[in-house]
Amino acid sequence: MTKANHLNKGQSERIMNIENKQGLISWADARIGWASSSKTNRTVYYRDKVFVNIFRHGLYGNYIHIDAGEEY
Repeated sequence: MTKANHLNKGQSERIMNIENKQGLISWADARIGWASSSKTNRTVYYRDKVFVNIFRHGLYGNYIHIDAGEEY
């Protein structure tokens, strides 16, 4: 269970910096916003995108977009 504080509003969401390492995300290099995660924190959900953790850090990022295969 996530402890309530001013950053997470007591929810399972947190503020994250989402940066596409191979291009743009919504016409910008990076975005900061509320993202939710699975119970194991291996999957992150941001807007309509789903990201899976790369266990052995990727070449550019820590997560990979499931549909596009891009690193974030």
